[in-house]
Amino acid sequence: MISSVCEKIRLIQDDSKKVNKMNNLNKSSLKIFNGILPSVHPSVFLADGVKVIGQVLIGAESSLWFNTVCRGDVNSITIGEGTNIQDNTIIDVRERRLEIWV
Repeated sequence: MISSVCEKIRLIQDDSKKVNKMNNLNKSSLKIFNGILPSVHPSVFLADGVKVIGQVLIGAESSLWFNTVCRGDVNSITIGEGTNIQDNTIIDVRERRLEIWV
């Protein structure tokens, strides 16, 4: 099971390298923090007001809706494929030893 999870993460990371080829993604939603730009698959939908900051990885076919904030400033946030994050959600890591997986 662990190897299949690791393989899935690797595939998400490989796909997210296409971040520079995004067409319909709201690029103003992505913010660099400590030199790290979020990795967002080109098929992701980001509604108006969304902010994705720092060490965040978002997999294919996911969506973040109005005014959601994902703040990867303390540790990483991974949002898997096909995940739907609803309006006004805040995802934030509070301790360096913890990571968030959605």
